[in-house]
Amino acid sequence: CHSRFNSPTTQDLLYIDPTPDYCVRNESTGSLGTQGRLCNKTSEGMDGCELMCCPAGYDQFKTVQT
Repeated sequence: CHSRFNSPTTQDLLYIDPTPDYCVRNESTGSLGTQGRLCNKTSEGMDGCELMCCPAGYDQFKTVQT
């Protein structure tokens, strides 16, 4: 996942502590979690499915409004 990112260089800041699970809500950190949120399939930004849902994956569905 995230294969479009480069490997870290000697100029990069690296964290040795594991990152929290952003998929689940965490009130102590203020994270709302990503579970149940809608993502933008065509976006490469923070709202994009590839970034927001990785590595958990995501379900696709189509809605029709009349």
